[in-house]
Amino acid sequence: MKNIIISILFSLAGLGGLFAQHEFSARVGGGLSSLSYDLSSGAHTNGFGGRFGAGYNYFFNNRWGLGVGFELGLYNAKSALPTFGYSINPAFDIDGKTFEFITNISNFNERQQTMMLQIPLMLQFQTAGNGRRQFYAAAGAKAGIPIGEKYDIETTVVNAGKYELEVIVYDNDRFWGFDKFEDKYNGSLDFNTAFFASAEFGVKWKLKDRMSLYTGVYLDYGLNNIHSKASSIPPVVEYNTDIVPNRFAVSSVMRSHNGSSHSFTDKVTPVAAGVTLRLAFGGSKSEAVKDIEEPVIMPRIIVYAADPVADPEPELTEILQIAEEEKLHILFEDIELVVADEETAQREAAQAEADKRMAAIELIEQPIKDYHLSQNDPDARQTRELDDIIGLLHQYPDLQFYIYGHTCDLGSNEVNERLGLQRAETAKAYMLSKGIAESRILGTISKRDSEPLVPNTDEENRRTNRRVQIVVEK
Repeated sequence: MKNIIISILFSLAGLGGLFAQHEFSARVGGGLSSLSYDLSSGAHTNGFGGRFGAGYNYFFNNRWGLGVGFELGLYNAKSALPTFGYSINPAFDIDGKTFEFITNISNFNERQQTMMLQIPLMLQFQTAGNGRRQFYAAAGAKAGIPIGEKYDIETTVVNAGKYELEVIVYDNDRFWGFDKFEDKYNGSLDFNTAFFASAEFGVKWKLKDRMSLYTGVYLDYGLNNIHSKASSIPPVVEYNTDIVPNRFAVSSVMRSHNGSSHSFTDKVTPVAAGVTLRLAFGGSKSEAVKDIEEPVIMPRIIVYAADPVADPEPELTEILQIAEEEKLHILFEDIELVVADEETAQREAAQAEADKRMAAIELIEQPIKDYHLSQNDPDARQTRELDDIIGLLHQYPDLQFYIYGHTCDLGSNEVNERLGLQRAETAKAYMLSKGIAESRILGTISKRDSEPLVPNTDEENRRTNRRVQIVVEK
């Protein structure tokens, strides 16, 4: 089992380079964390514990990911038994003689504790980014390998011995184990590997670029019985001449019976539920929280006048008032007053308008990059970039253009041909929904990996090459 788990981890780590998002995390959690079982007599109490560990998620797109990792989980439980007694006949003393061992147990309280190395494999879904908050849910399975199991017992034991053909009952010889003992006892347990069905859900908070905090709740439900059944089960208090000076042993309810050869319990399953915090690094870049506004290309403003103006401030103030009405942010230092004749003014104004148009086209043709490997729809950040382009196209309604979809070099030509076209078609559908006339779109074309911006040598370069680009018909 350990070899299988290690093989899965290394395989997934190798595959991680093929995907666009990688997220590493450190996690802590706590709450109910217990060993669940029923006792043939007495009472069982669930305990609390915690966990900590590290994980790695890779995402197929901006919503779905697969996570692996490791964590250490602590499980606790308690047992209390009623007052009871029994006798064992024959028992054997240090000289090999047979006698009847009589014991009475009271105030029996036991605490069990186990530490498990847990290996999760979880499928995670998260909603599209909404500012700095996303909701997430994960479900999958875990394997829990016990790495430390122990029990601690506090009890009162009253022992006596009666030999055959003797009238005397020995009940005050501590060296032989015959007396009243109020003491603590401990030992180790033996559990099998546990398998869990696991779920987690909560909120993912984006702290800054490539850093997020998960806050959520989790549930781990044990699917199998981890109790190890021995071939022979001893009584909870057993006479043992090897133990000095008491000559008896006290065993856990997990591995003993009440004197009638009937075990206290034969089924144990771990369960856990609580709250969790996970600090994650990597993944998609956090998208800044901002309102989407139509961009305005605003080069330096030149105001032409035929005659010099003694005091230009009134004219400039009027310009600023007009700009404010148009919701343009202009300062005095953005305005330059030039004295020129009308012909020069018209020529310079035309050149300024041409420069402004070319600047707009350059922005329109900026590629929308960082698509995940199998992503078709733009994510929140890419949608904002597309909105900026749509704003510029509304400013220049005469522009016609093509929409190109690009991929990286991973995958076959057939797959990349289809994926590139889907990216272009999705961008087209969004632009139509924002009021761009379909007659302006000259075509949607898949470029596959035929026109990379950078060599496809690593994942960062491949993210750059996976893009959508608007190309204006000149």
